[in-house]
Amino acid sequence: MTAKEQSESTLAVKQSENPPDVSSGTRGKKGNEQDIESISNPAIKPHDSKPRETKTISPKMPISNPKDVVSQLHHLATKLHRALTVPIKHETIHLCGPAALNLLPRLPDEVLKLAYEKLNSWPFHAVPVCWRRLYEDASLYRTIWLIRGVEDEAMGGGEAVGEGEGQRNKRRKLKSIDEIIDAVIIELDKGLTISGAPGRKDVFEFAFEFLKGLIHDDSIDERFTRRFTCGCEVELSSEYPIPRTENNLSFDEFQTHLDKFTTPLIIPDTFTHWPALERWQDPTYLLSHTLGGRRLVPVEIGKSYTDEDWSQRVMQMREFMQTYLLPSHPAEIGYLAQHDLFAQIPALRNDIAIPDYCFTLPPAADCAVRKTAGLKDVAQLEEPMLNAWLGPGGTKTPLHTDPYHNVLCQVVGYKYVRLYGPEESDSLYPRGLDEKGISMANTSLVDVELFRSPWNRPGRKTNQQDGNQALAAAKMKAEFPLFEKATYQEAIIGPGECIYIPVGWWHYIESVSTSFSVSFWWN
Repeated sequence: MTAKEQSESTLAVKQSENPPDVSSGTRGKKGNEQDIESISNPAIKPHDSKPRETKTISPKMPISNPKDVVSQLHHLATKLHRALTVPIKHETIHLCGPAALNLLPRLPDEVLKLAYEKLNSWPFHAVPVCWRRLYEDASLYRTIWLIRGVEDEAMGGGEAVGEGEGQRNKRRKLKSIDEIIDAVIIELDKGLTISGAPGRKDVFEFAFEFLKGLIHDDSIDERFTRRFTCGCEVELSSEYPIPRTENNLSFDEFQTHLDKFTTPLIIPDTFTHWPALERWQDPTYLLSHTLGGRRLVPVEIGKSYTDEDWSQRVMQMREFMQTYLLPSHPAEIGYLAQHDLFAQIPALRNDIAIPDYCFTLPPAADCAVRKTAGLKDVAQLEEPMLNAWLGPGGTKTPLHTDPYHNVLCQVVGYKYVRLYGPEESDSLYPRGLDEKGISMANTSLVDVELFRSPWNRPGRKTNQQDGNQALAAAKMKAEFPLFEKATYQEAIIGPGECIYIPVGWWHYIESVSTSFSVSFWWN
């Protein structure tokens, strides 16, 4: 196993009626025993994609009276309870046993503990759907308990019959309407992302849309009412540029390129029709589509997942933006990386479209490509895999390979990209097993940051090496002597450009400015 999505977790299953095995992944990651709540990708499809009755209910308009908000939350709890009685297709939850099912409505905390233990008993791609279904329904019941507990307190009542200690403690800590709404959103988001919502994704979506009606637009802090600071256009002087086309390519022209060359290519004006090009430059737009920044997102802390101090945290979008994205000089790097934000937040999915290039037919892999780490383990994808990459300048993805073809679309800001062909693998010093015995063979030992060409803004070079970096580069050259002889290509991509990275090609990517990108993997 070689990638972030290989984690021994349950969160990233792309759920369909017959979920594909996505265990052999892409971006390398140290270790595989990450907390289940800090892995990124929620499932895309519920088993039953038909709208249920609850989907037709319109959320209420913003309400300022706290008692009215509590009343509307109680209305939401009633609708959630009703939705939990609606059967789903291909149901498997009964396989968890009658004891767990009997406890579901009365003690969801206990059921969540049981389901959580089961979710961690298998590799994420092998978790029986029944345990994900149990976690999903238990999280919805827990949300109902939380809301009804708040209503009891608002009405002067005591604890509800059968209320668990966890629910009582959480209820006692809630003091304001904002805290109540935050707590409900967090419960729902944890249920959605940890279970992958294999049966009731539409119920979660309805609940989030309902809650959107209880949040005032003016609840977004004034510090967010500005565009991301990305600076002016960045230029790179390189002896070995990545080839660029002058114009957008048609589907047939791109297929011809694959048939003849199957080499990297930067293509301009591929997605000029995307609303995201304008909308995603505005932090308040992203906040408004994440319930005022209350939705949970996984954030990587540290410049690179190969660094010793690298870690992951799940936090609200507004905390991520306040702490890592908007400050001109954040104390540390935070990166929302390789996360299917669009399955989690469908409104953002409407701002983009899958490029036609992802439906072309790549040629069969040659001998060098067939050696790509994880390639033999990936299943055929029914549709491209989407991931969001949002972070400040300075985020970097170490030199690595993916077992998929990739079209990376640059929406906001600029990124530096360096590429090496599969035939250069021996000169790039792939890693071996990490301290936990997990293969990191898709990630190089070489820190490309020490060797990349300087890029320019008008009138100045912005990333010249200092003395310490020069010493580190000299040490790395001595340790990895073949690296300097490896043939590479490099470029900077900006808003409106996409880059095609063929399967098996090594790539290093670094954000030059605040950056928002979308990757589309296909095979």
